[in-house]
Amino acid sequence: MQYLCEQQTQPCKFSCVATSLAVLAGRPAQEFHDRFHKRYWEDRLSIGDALRELGIPFKSFDSAERNSIEESAIYLCGVPSLNVIGGMH
Repeated sequence: MQYLCEQQTQPCKFSCVATSLAVLAGRPAQEFHDRFHKRYWEDRLSIGDALRELGIPFKSFDSAERNSIEESAIYLCGVPSLNVIGGMH
């Protein structure tokens, strides 16, 4: 099986979103930590904002809508954090 992306390690324990974006873009996690993490952490940047800034096309959907999974796509899934109050992973 060939994967569409490569695994990376988070630069810090709170940089899961920046690292996920780096994986999608195929860029180093530290680069995206420096570029996005502070704005996201301060609630000044959404994941959609970051994807638009990167020029990565995306579709946002939730389980209330009928959607199908495409094999040629990469998916991000956000879940409530257990270690950051009000945060997401």
